[in-house]
Amino acid sequence: MSPLRYIPKRHTISPSADSTYEQGQTVQLQALPDSNYVFTGWSGSVESTDNPLSITVDKTYGLTAHFKLKTYDLIVDTQGKGTRLSKERPLNALQAL
Repeated sequence: MSPLRYIPKRHTISPSADSTYEQGQTVQLQALPDSNYVFTGWSGSVESTDNPLSITVDKTYGLTAHFKLKTYDLIVDTQGKGTRLSKERPLNALQAL
C-alpha cells in the first residue's frame, strides 16, 4: 500500500507579486493558505509571522511565504483484550501469529 499523498492547490498571496508600488506606499501582504495548510511566516527581506504583513515600500523586497500541512491528534483507546498499534509500538510480524 502506498502512502497517502496530498498535492495542494496553489497558495495565494494578495496582492500579487507582479504588482508595482510607489516609493513610500504602505502595502498589506496577506498569505492565504490552501484549506489543508496553515501559514507559518515570512522570510527574506522581512522575518515575521504577521499575516497580513504591513511593509512600507522603501526598497526592493524579496519575501517568501511559508506554509505547513495541518496536523491533528488521533486518540485511540481499546476495550477488552485488544492491542493498539502506533508508530511507537509497531506490529512485529511474529507477534501477529
